[in-house]
Amino acid sequence: MRFFIPLFCVVTLCFSLASAQGINPSNQSNNFNQQPFDPYNQEDTLNNTDTMRTDWSEDSVIIYSYLKNSQVKNELDTSLFSMADHIVSEQFGWAHLGNFNSAGQHLLYQLPTFEGKLGRNEQIYSPYLFDIHRPRFYHTNLPYSEFSFFAIGQNQQQASILHTQNVRPNWNFSFDLMGNSSEGDFIRQKTQQFSGNFTSHYISPNQRYNSFISLFFNSNQQNENGGIVSEDYLSQDAFSDRQRIPTNIGEQANLPDDKSPITQRHRDFFFDWSNNYSVGVVDTFYSDDSTSYQLSYTPRLIAEHQFQWRNYQYLYEDKRPNDEFYNPIINLTDLSFNDSIYSKRNWQVIDNQFSLAGNFGKGSKQLKLKGGVGLKNQFYKQYRDIEENNSSSLWGTYVFGNITKEALTPQEWDFNLQAQLFFTGEEAGNFQIKGKLEKGIKDWAHLAIHAQQTLQSPSWYQQKRIFNVFEIDNESLQNEAITNIGGSLKIPKLKLTAFTNQYFIQQMITLQEDWNYKNAGEAVYISQIGIRNQFKTGILYLHTEGIYQELNDQNVVSLPTFLIKERIRIETYIFKKALLINTGFDVIWYTPFKQSQYVPLLNDFIHTSEKQSSKIPIIHFNLNFKVKGFRGFASVQHLQHLISTNQSFSELYPYRNTYFIFGFNWRLLK
Repeated sequence: MRFFIPLFCVVTLCFSLASAQGINPSNQSNNFNQQPFDPYNQEDTLNNTDTMRTDWSEDSVIIYSYLKNSQVKNELDTSLFSMADHIVSEQFGWAHLGNFNSAGQHLLYQLPTFEGKLGRNEQIYSPYLFDIHRPRFYHTNLPYSEFSFFAIGQNQQQASILHTQNVRPNWNFSFDLMGNSSEGDFIRQKTQQFSGNFTSHYISPNQRYNSFISLFFNSNQQNENGGIVSEDYLSQDAFSDRQRIPTNIGEQANLPDDKSPITQRHRDFFFDWSNNYSVGVVDTFYSDDSTSYQLSYTPRLIAEHQFQWRNYQYLYEDKRPNDEFYNPIINLTDLSFNDSIYSKRNWQVIDNQFSLAGNFGKGSKQLKLKGGVGLKNQFYKQYRDIEENNSSSLWGTYVFGNITKEALTPQEWDFNLQAQLFFTGEEAGNFQIKGKLEKGIKDWAHLAIHAQQTLQSPSWYQQKRIFNVFEIDNESLQNEAITNIGGSLKIPKLKLTAFTNQYFIQQMITLQEDWNYKNAGEAVYISQIGIRNQFKTGILYLHTEGIYQELNDQNVVSLPTFLIKERIRIETYIFKKALLINTGFDVIWYTPFKQSQYVPLLNDFIHTSEKQSSKIPIIHFNLNFKVKGFRGFASVQHLQHLISTNQSFSELYPYRNTYFIFGFNWRLLK
């Protein structure tokens, strides 16, 4: 509840700003080339014609988002199909520890982030966090606010607000805040999250100077209960109230059921400031009757500087350590009852990039070449006590470049080739080369292929962990090499997409039973082939997604062979077309695979369990409705638990009982 008061204060401030700085759309000029909306963008879930303009019947409303230095515009998704996707903990292909925002893993293999040497596990909370690598910038001729809220009674609540407005036609800012707290169905598994981001894009009146600012903050706190003592409790009527089931951590600590002796905290702050100045040509375009004209500036040579600063902090604290819990790595029999186990890490990155770029061609057929050099400084500190115990610094220099041609209409060629190579410091030899090529074939198909090759050092957290009473040392880890080749074929008229990804991973790094990270002895090959289809007839909507995934060695990492999702919905207007409803079922099914084993001490997963996940599909019922800019939903999640015991994808960490959740999304223009 403590998130709501500050959030509502921010809402009030937004509306005050909007009233004070409202822009008259009839007097506003647009500094961006107006390009058609990209029908292949995944953010437009069903390519519905229901857009922002139909929400408010404002013919002059212009709202879209874009990436830095990109001309491709993305309109905001207002379809009802996206409402259920706001419950990110239940998204397709993600398996967590049974509570919202708890640690989890992707059931469909994902490429790790390439940044040279990493200081944190990027993937274990990735669906819940704001993406620091792809900040969204906005352009709007009216101040725009979006408020979202959903709750499961008092057990779990989430609120978020997005606000953006153009202070001037050539200067926009936006901020997005989100707070979440969840007690969970089982004792001692509370999670809390707060995330925020701020972006700003300024263009000088002559369009030669651009300034992009993005700031992100992600904070996660997770109480650890070690899982339930036995899954046999799940089938006993006496324990239908899951709060009565004992857990592996906390039973001997004499703490209240809502308190855990073990807590994990992650705090990640990221700041990015890019400035570029260009020289180019100005063209004049006259109207048909020559009574008016418009100037268009095309940059030709661009000099850019990008500064990034990242500060990540991690804390592990066990106030009542249990000797049995730490047996795999150390004997703690000498610890007294009042002793604790403690570990703190701090990872800071300062990155400066200097580059030159050139644009060749005219209009929408411009080819951009960019090259530069970067200086990256990293500081990694670990603490046994209050004072710093172990400190490492890493100075690395790298070169980078890319060749880009954006498709602003579906029939144009779109390609992007990027390369980055570290040539000094401990990261020397780390590199990434990736490229994509896309082309629309008239109006009936869109073909895309992509490839990537990466060589990356082991992460700091994988090599060494320092606690106040012991250390975990894996300094012998070798670099991990990943090759990825894939592609897709989209047929817009049939709303059909077929895609594939092939991964070849050498020296794959995973956590083992002895709680040490090790390289796989043999190369790991992962093949993924999938299809997505959206079908509509009358008021009936069907959304089908099926993926086949094959691994050559399930002992290194265990993933399901088939992942299938079927969304069956009815969408229609009622009450004389005053209310749009969308209702139906989501069915998700994964073939059985080895359950993972979660290690709270390392906040990571082991894939050596012999226990299989359930064969029973996951079933959700959703009711969504919409009145102009207001969208609401009510959902009953995990209906399968009415006839079966609670499913789990990590051993001893079952999902919660069948539950009811409701929420809304309100979009406002001022």
